[in-house]
Amino acid sequence: MQASLESDRVRILADIAADIGYAQLSLSIKEALVESAEREAQQALALAEQHVGNRDNSHAPADALALAAAKACIKAATIARAAGKYQKAGQLDSKSLELRRVVLGHEHPDTLTSMNSLASTLGKQGKFKEEEAVERQVLGMQIAVLGPEHPLTLFSMNNLASTLGEQGKNGEALTMHQQVLEVQTKILGPEHPDTLTSMNNLAAILGKQGKHEEAAIMTQQVLELWTKVQNPKHPATLTSMHNLASTLGEQGKYEEAAAMERQVLGLRKEVLGPEHPLTLTSMNSLATFLVKQGKYEEAITVQRQVLELRKKVLGPQHPKVLNSLSNMVFTLGKQGKHEEEVNMQRQVIEFQTRVLGPEHPDTLTSMNNLAVTLEEQGKHEEAATMLRQVHELWSKVLGPEHPLTLTCISDLASTLGQQGKHEEALTMHRQELELLVKSWGPEHPATSHSMNKVEATLRELGKHEEADAMKRQLLEVKTKVLGPEHPETLATKFYLAISLVKQGKCEEALTMLRQLLEVETKELGPQHPETLKTKSYLAISLFKQGKHEEAATTLSQVLAVQTKVLGPEHPVTLTSMNNLASTLGEQGKHEEAVILMRQVLDVQTKILGPEHPDTLTSINNLASTLGWQGKHEEAAAMLRQVLEMKTKVLGPEHPETLITESHLAVSLAKQGKHEEAATELCQVLELRTKLLGPEHSETLTSMNKLASTFGEQGKDEEALTMHQQVLELRAKVLGRQHPATLHSMNKVEATLRKLGKHREADAINRQMQELQTMSDSTSSSSGTASGKNHNSNNSRNSTTSTHCCAQKSEASPCDGLPPSSTRGSHGETAVGSCTNEKGRGKGETVPAREHPGTCVSNGGLQPANFDKQDKHKQAGAWPQQGMERGQVAHSQNTPASVRDPKTQKWKASFLQCCF
Repeated sequence: MQASLESDRVRILADIAADIGYAQLSLSIKEALVESAEREAQQALALAEQHVGNRDNSHAPADALALAAAKACIKAATIARAAGKYQKAGQLDSKSLELRRVVLGHEHPDTLTSMNSLASTLGKQGKFKEEEAVERQVLGMQIAVLGPEHPLTLFSMNNLASTLGEQGKNGEALTMHQQVLEVQTKILGPEHPDTLTSMNNLAAILGKQGKHEEAAIMTQQVLELWTKVQNPKHPATLTSMHNLASTLGEQGKYEEAAAMERQVLGLRKEVLGPEHPLTLTSMNSLATFLVKQGKYEEAITVQRQVLELRKKVLGPQHPKVLNSLSNMVFTLGKQGKHEEEVNMQRQVIEFQTRVLGPEHPDTLTSMNNLAVTLEEQGKHEEAATMLRQVHELWSKVLGPEHPLTLTCISDLASTLGQQGKHEEALTMHRQELELLVKSWGPEHPATSHSMNKVEATLRELGKHEEADAMKRQLLEVKTKVLGPEHPETLATKFYLAISLVKQGKCEEALTMLRQLLEVETKELGPQHPETLKTKSYLAISLFKQGKHEEAATTLSQVLAVQTKVLGPEHPVTLTSMNNLASTLGEQGKHEEAVILMRQVLDVQTKILGPEHPDTLTSINNLASTLGWQGKHEEAAAMLRQVLEMKTKVLGPEHPETLITESHLAVSLAKQGKHEEAATELCQVLELRTKLLGPEHSETLTSMNKLASTFGEQGKDEEALTMHQQVLELRAKVLGRQHPATLHSMNKVEATLRKLGKHREADAINRQMQELQTMSDSTSSSSGTASGKNHNSNNSRNSTTSTHCCAQKSEASPCDGLPPSSTRGSHGETAVGSCTNEKGRGKGETVPAREHPGTCVSNGGLQPANFDKQDKHKQAGAWPQQGMERGQVAHSQNTPASVRDPKTQKWKASFLQCCF
């Protein structure tokens, strides 16, 4: 009787969920549904076990009870999976499979259903190798029992191909999708909906492999076939148009993509109505393309409309409402509205805690994202505390080796790096890498990304040879797995070239960049964002070699193309103007440089507003150029203006505020106002010591500048004491052979000579020469062992574009005006999910490929700029017991950061090539 009541309770709750949608249920009802379903399963299992010993010759009663228990288990597993309780779901799936194997045999369709359910849960747990193994077993049995051309066999092939693609095995996935398409074309015909769905899936894999032209051709074919089979306004035809717009975006053709999405939006409003979910999807996609074009105000207006309509149509607790909130968070960050960005992120977490619970994976992901944003605002302690809390909960809920737990380790390590705790950061990054190699193997995209982070941290510690070795190893893996002309392989070479530029190895870098430019011009076209990015860095390398005229000519060519393709007011175009201005300034053409910088500043003030970070950076750059012209009064006035705005917008303790205050001090010193300069530097030093600690690299930079200012005031004893403190701390933190340490030794030597202490100065000089000899010897032996000296950072996966605000860097020992550029992975997910991007990252929902009843994650569009950090977001969705034929399994609820490197935004080093 009790079991019957429990079953009724589950049925009633499930009926409610079916009527209004699982996502719409309150947290208490969701928890009640999970508990009731599990209790029903346990009661059914207990009843089955009681009759095991009383089986008669027919076994029928016991078998019936066992099958009923198996059915209850798989129902409870499905509900637990939707609630994010993956460990519990796995236990229930395993029990269901065990019972069905005993009663029905290994090859019965119901047994295979239990295996498929278990595979889905294993994927949720991040056990991708086990998931693949189970799916291969299912496929093997279906081929044996049903034949290779049975619809269910093809469905399983499609699922396995999807899993392979998610593990980065795109070659094998491509072959399998091609097999499915070939069979469906033969049996069903080239115009059957399932055949067209498979063509769509195949195009998505081609996009992942960087074959955007082939993907575009196939997507165009699908569109033409749907138009022929149905009509130009049929929903399936409009879905194909949407997919084609996404593919155009992957090619960097944002104007064309936006134009096509506007067309889709107009037709969907006409055919489906202005409030239909697919109409809102098109609005969301259009907003994404607007963000890519740097049209943030228009984008945020559309996103607000989507948010209000989704609340009205779907209800305030629907996952797509959360999706819209997350998209707005991303755009607000692009606009520099960081306070509003943080407030909205807190709203998202409150919403998820209330609806999903405090330990649901989506809630924890949003907490992770908020921590990253706090880090970017310079609130490192708060960020680290939140990430430690998230890591503890991830370990509890998903296990210590789950991909999302590892992502949290990575984010925490990056935050520690921002605090100057590079050794601790390196230990954590190595821990993540070791676990990834163990779980996924050395050739998985996530493993490659982790190698990038270890390499970047090694460079922070000045261990360039060790970092070079890792980059060479990574390049070999990419070339082997993806091929020499794959975008990710090219990206690795790109970052290798950047590192060579940064180390002054410009000849080798120049050769590599010319090779890259030739390949990208051929594969992507001369106007593609990645081609232009490489050309920009080619100009930087030319400049570093003293080829200023050639560098300026190259940058002018880049600027002309960007002005034509993106428009004169696009952020990337403005970045190139800034870079060209910097080049002109270095050539002594200060008037021309000032004219360009004022143009950039006028446009940014108009579009972004006077308080946007990019606007403030441009004011800072203009002030620097005015300083080069000897207009120190005007430069100081401008820097005071920037300082006032940053203090207002970011707060007096924000890292950017402190950088500007430091620049102001330098400008004051140039005017001979050493007392005032020392006062500013003392304030900066005090705040950095408080916020970052006395051993942080930025704290030591401030001490170094203050010591130099004391020297300019004639306070040589005070200057010597402070330079010696900096030297001692740099030797402790970075090692005696690190360039910054040698720079401090040089400062100490110079100050000793100024004081007439030549013997001590000579001793310091001898130590420097010995250390330099040791460093050169190590470099030489390493170069002999490995052939070449290679360096670099990060993979761009499906590319991000440059947004290089050329802000003066405080990096010791050289200060400069760096046109900075970052490439990295970025967040793109299927409709119904949202991936967050930020160098590690925050992101937006990307126009994903669609099929009626199907969501297929596609490669990804390139954000107009790449912030720090990869954020990820999975939308919870009511799971389907069965999926339409042709549908890619488990694409909707999979964490983007785990399933596809293109759906993540991992922490990227902000590469700066100093002019």
